[in-house]
Amino acid sequence: MNVKFKSPYFKKKSYISEPINNISIDLYDIKIHNIINLSNKTNALKLKLYINTDNKTFFNDIDKCSLDTIIKYNKKWFSNDLTDQELKNIFYNSVCEQTNILESIVSNNTKIYYNDKNLDINNEIFDIFKNSDKYIFNFKIKLLGLFIFKDKIVNKWLINEIKITNYKDDDDIEINNLDITKEWENTLNDTINSLDEYLIIYKNKIDKINSFKIINTELINEIKNMDITDKNWNNKIFILKNNIKNILSINDNR
Repeated sequence: MNVKFKSPYFKKKSYISEPINNISIDLYDIKIHNIINLSNKTNALKLKLYINTDNKTFFNDIDKCSLDTIIKYNKKWFSNDLTDQELKNIFYNSVCEQTNILESIVSNNTKIYYNDKNLDINNEIFDIFKNSDKYIFNFKIKLLGLFIFKDKIVNKWLINEIKITNYKDDDDIEINNLDITKEWENTLNDTINSLDEYLIIYKNKIDKINSFKIINTELINEIKNMDITDKNWNNKIFILKNNIKNILSINDNR
């Protein structure tokens, strides 16, 4: 992954180098480790999130590009004598190697949805974060930029969107499974009843076919033994013709 950064500007306690292009990632079913209120004056929060191995690769790739950038442009951006190794020593990965935790920021502009209902940052959302085991969290996170402090260099991440849904209780899942099982049992019974009705119909048809075979085999043998000049010959042929016609209509439900 190739991430390019703008020249840094100073704000408060650090220089900030923002990415030229938007760098973001969607994180699904993420566990929350901790929540910290950043300021009494704003609703900004810091969420510490557990990151799985697949997602960790994304953050590590961004960090590598960031470290390469600060090593490459350090002398151009700043007046210091820091070596490449010294820059590496004060560079912190986004995701902690030991704990797999990512620090991210929730701002007033973060969109928060709870069961598709829009929420503000308030006591309700605090309670949800503090009882996070009861919920499923999906996040949209973007790279704010490379923050360069006197003794630390780190990427900071902003949460653009949070989608929260309830976990289903095991009892609810069990009840739902029982309902589904019962529904399919009823469907099966209805199908079996319909097939039984078809069996009766087909049995009657089979009886008719067997009867047809016996009667008309006897009839054709009788016709074969008749004299063609016999007046009944035409009548017998007519009967045979009608019998064949009728048996062929057996599937017409007539």
